[in-house]
Amino acid sequence: MGALGVALLVIATAALAARFLPAVNRTVLLTAALSPYLMLGAPVAAVAFAASGRGAPATGAAVVTAAALATQLPSFVRRRAPSGPVLRFVTANLRYGQADPVAVAELAQRHADVLAVQELTPELADALSARLAAAFPFAMLRPGERASGVGLWSRHPVLGTGSDERFQRGFITARIRVPGLSTPATVVCTHLSPPRSAFGSWRADIARLGPALKRVSTEGPVVVGCDLNATADVRVFRALLRDGYADGAGQAGAGFLRTHPDDLPVPRVVAVDHVLTRDATVTGIRAVRVPGSDHRALVATVVLGRA
Repeated sequence: MGALGVALLVIATAALAARFLPAVNRTVLLTAALSPYLMLGAPVAAVAFAASGRGAPATGAAVVTAAALATQLPSFVRRRAPSGPVLRFVTANLRYGQADPVAVAELAQRHADVLAVQELTPELADALSARLAAAFPFAMLRPGERASGVGLWSRHPVLGTGSDERFQRGFITARIRVPGLSTPATVVCTHLSPPRSAFGSWRADIARLGPALKRVSTEGPVVVGCDLNATADVRVFRALLRDGYADGAGQAGAGFLRTHPDDLPVPRVVAVDHVLTRDATVTGIRAVRVPGSDHRALVATVVLGRA
């Protein structure tokens, strides 16, 4: 049991450390992404050491446990929201355009004022546009083959759009007029390359994402729907939460809101899909199954305005 306790403590400590290291390679990135699971070794080790009368190792394991809890518990504490107009926002990865267009359209019609999608193919863009035309007459679409397309549909008028073509899988914006909001809001949809098969492209994309978000209009709230192929336990993801940006799941106290993979007979493992906000607060968010996709969609309620 002593050897097992040592092994568990070493793994937990490495996982804790990985959260604060630059993602210089896939190993560090994967260790950080899985750290909520790997850090569970610390409390198990603490109990094992205590049960065997090994006081010093038990204390060390308890310290690592406390540090691990400090990294996770804040995301389960709900933030206070301002008063203001509400935007219902849905973001969904459509798995190479294989998601069921009927199900995606129904999800949007029931739960969204704005729908942001990733992996939007030309064929799926046509199918969704036909089904969403009446309820979502405004759109900014950049479809592409397989995983390279993104799109935004809105119930509210779109006043202007933009696109940053440096992102291989898309970065688009739309300024929308939301009833009750004096200044137009900006919605963003983006998707980063998968580090599993394109680590260099992922690093380049996430490095340019912070400056790109900073350049988004400083007038009015901003809501971002994205698949970043990174979790909140990855240091470079947390570096995005500056210049007023916040993680919507953390704002809502939703904690570790896992979205991927959703096509296997096992529980979902990682939270790679996100809603980010600036001058806005997510008050509720949940992960919803999308038939045909390997990601769950995020359905969010966002209060627009500064807290």
